[in-house]
Amino acid sequence: MISKIKIILIISSLFLLMRCAAYKQLKPDPEISSLEKGYIELANGKDNFELKKEKKYFIKFFPPLKDNFYIVLKFENNYGITSYLSRDFDDKEGGKDKISDENEAGKDLNLYAVDSETPVYYWVIENVPADVLLKMQYRYAPQWRYQFETKYEGFKGALTSNTIKRNTYESIGSSVDLSKYNYSGELQSVESKSTQLQKVHDELIAIEKIFPANILNTNDEAYQNYVEIRSKVDDEISFQKKYSSALRFFQSEALTHGNTKLFVEKIPEFLPFLQEINQYPENIKNTAQETIGKRLPEIVPYYEGVLTQRTSVSPINVNLDNITAIYKASHTLLTEKQKTFNKFVTLYNSKERALASARTELNNVKNSISNKSAMPENWFFGNISQKLAKIRSSLPDGLYSPARYKNYLIVTKLNREINSIRNQSREMEALYQKANNLVVEINRLKAQKNYREIRRLLKQNPEMKFLL
Repeated sequence: MISKIKIILIISSLFLLMRCAAYKQLKPDPEISSLEKGYIELANGKDNFELKKEKKYFIKFFPPLKDNFYIVLKFENNYGITSYLSRDFDDKEGGKDKISDENEAGKDLNLYAVDSETPVYYWVIENVPADVLLKMQYRYAPQWRYQFETKYEGFKGALTSNTIKRNTYESIGSSVDLSKYNYSGELQSVESKSTQLQKVHDELIAIEKIFPANILNTNDEAYQNYVEIRSKVDDEISFQKKYSSALRFFQSEALTHGNTKLFVEKIPEFLPFLQEINQYPENIKNTAQETIGKRLPEIVPYYEGVLTQRTSVSPINVNLDNITAIYKASHTLLTEKQKTFNKFVTLYNSKERALASARTELNNVKNSISNKSAMPENWFFGNISQKLAKIRSSLPDGLYSPARYKNYLIVTKLNREINSIRNQSREMEALYQKANNLVVEINRLKAQKNYREIRRLLKQNPEMKFLL
């Protein structure tokens, strides 16, 4: 029979086994340094740590002195080891607050973003598939530096492959024949290169956002390399934007050759480019202004042709402000013909608006009379007469200048309608002034119930049938 002492010893042994740690701590010698020193060999004195198959281990890493750091773990060969970095650790269950490995590309390097607030980080080796010597290095590096250093060569390569030679841009107006230029092909190429450079620019901006304050304007090599590549990328992007804008401008103008209607429609498209022309080199500036300036004399003949075909009185929809602006932007003096046309359009539209307003008011007067349901009050036609007088006074004089346009059909009809509204309002005013006097008398007789005399008055004034 087993003695009580043996039972106690067995239970104690089992308890100790149950409490035994599942993970063994590895203590590097020299100990882990959180300073920014580049890659440091993680060693056990002069030797490498020996990891046993299916055993579990952990190593403590100290927090960096500042935020926005990486702990970088680089392996000579990780032999299929499964590991992770955690902000916490339990010697039986391992870590739960695991940090994502930002290096998804390769198994022989781990990249963990860390801060200065966490007291201790734990690198946990969860699985060792076979006995192995742990040959690895670690590094504490600012995130901006690590990202920039690992991408720097790629940035330079992208800049080189997406840089456009500027000889074409600089030769526009001299040796480059714009009439035969392959705009579509060149624009497609520029757009493709600009897209790639914008990606580089965005990555550089992202790196700049995590610069420590004390790195700015220093002689730090990585920082100086950043400043240089950023400047070159920004300069190339700026150039390509200008080059693309210039190509689109000249392409749009070329598409309007032989089609003044299209040229006029594109004036709002041409204006922004011309109004910012001083930011372009002289050859682009002079060529653009000269190209547009040669086309401006087409504007008046085009619109005159359109207006001679019109048969109705309506507004002339011509943006004179844009026309004046494009003359100015192209450094071209307004021609006398253009000035005369602008004056005509301004006068015509002013008189047409006044005529339309008077026509509307006259129709309102007619409707108010036809809609009355009984003999009106004594004041009714007096008010109508005042409205008609106001309509007549609002009418403009006819349009008889500039002489170049006085015989256009739309001008003839405009003048005719102005005179027609004036005559109608005058005749109606006279009629309703007479009606006003008659209404006063009829309302007096109506109060006396003298309907026979009312009928007699209406019969004597048959033109007043609207009173019935």
